[in-house]
Amino acid sequence: MKRGDQKIFRLTKEQFKEWDIFCTEHGKDMYMNKDSYSVEHMPESNTYDILINFNEQSGMSNFLINLTTKTTWQVAV
Repeated sequence: MKRGDQKIFRLTKEQFKEWDIFCTEHGKDMYMNKDSYSVEHMPESNTYDILINFNEQSGMSNFLINLTTKTTWQVAV
C-alpha cells in the first residue's frame, strides 16, 4: 500500500516482533542514513501498520517485503 511518499506494510503481532528485532539490529544504519518509520497499531484487528519512506537506505523495505510475502508451510502429522 502507499500513502503519499510512504509505503505501508500491515504486520501481524508475530511479524511485528521480527520487525522490532530488525530495527534493534540495524538501528545504527537507520540512524546514520536518517531513515525513519512510523507504527500505527490497529487494536480492532491486532495488526500493525509500518510506514516507511520510499527513499530509505537501510534495507527496511526489502526486509518488510520479505517478511510479508514469505509463505509458512504446515506439515500434517
